[in-house]
Amino acid sequence: VKEAEEAAPLGASFARLLKYNRPEWGYYVPGVIGAMCHGAASPLQGFLLVSVLDSLLAPPEIMKEDVTETVIGWVILACLVLCATAMEFASFGILSEAMTARLRVAILENVFRQEVGFHDDPSHTPGLIGTALQLWAYRVKNFNSAVQASMEIVASLATGLTIAFIGSWRMTLVMLAAIPILAIANSIQFAFMLGGTSVANEDMKVAQQVVSDSVQNARTVHAIGMGTALAQNYHQRVLEATKGYGLKALISG
Repeated sequence: VKEAEEAAPLGASFARLLKYNRPEWGYYVPGVIGAMCHGAASPLQGFLLVSVLDSLLAPPEIMKEDVTETVIGWVILACLVLCATAMEFASFGILSEAMTARLRVAILENVFRQEVGFHDDPSHTPGLIGTALQLWAYRVKNFNSAVQASMEIVASLATGLTIAFIGSWRMTLVMLAAIPILAIANSIQFAFMLGGTSVANEDMKVAQQVVSDSVQNARTVHAIGMGTALAQNYHQRVLEATKGYGLKALISG
């Protein structure tokens, strides 16, 4: 039971991840504002585009006036998107890179604090520890990317629904009623596409460990003549990890 508990993956809480960005917390304010403005721009672009199409059916004098107002609206919106995008990506870029750097330092310090038996475990080889420093800490920066995307989605939905209900609340209700059907269809598609991802990741992890250990001990591999066998092992792991991707891509398309 103790071994099973030690092997169980540990999760990272929202508050714990935020602590790695404590010195840069101030960047969340312009980042969130920029993300929300950027998200609200998409439905506003659709509104302005529809306004232009409506103006084409009006008399020449009215059409010229409407098109001029729409063009001014496009210019204002373009300036808004430019400023919002700069604030958004600059702020979340600083937050993500700072979090990644601190996590890599924290992982390295924890590796140095472990007892000698920690490094005798096959799951703690130098190759996997190098992967942790390189890849796992890098993936955690998706935390800030998720915050950024969530703010964009919330602002886009709020702005789009407001414009839709003002334009035609009946049509908006009909479209909202179709969302559960689309959600179920997308869930089925994602379940099929991601069904074997965990197995593929394990195969790729083993393949990466084979390559890392082989390169680090190249002289030993050459001395005992294991080069061909290790190459075949690596090739087999890669084939197993990529098995079925062609069919998944075809069905997804």
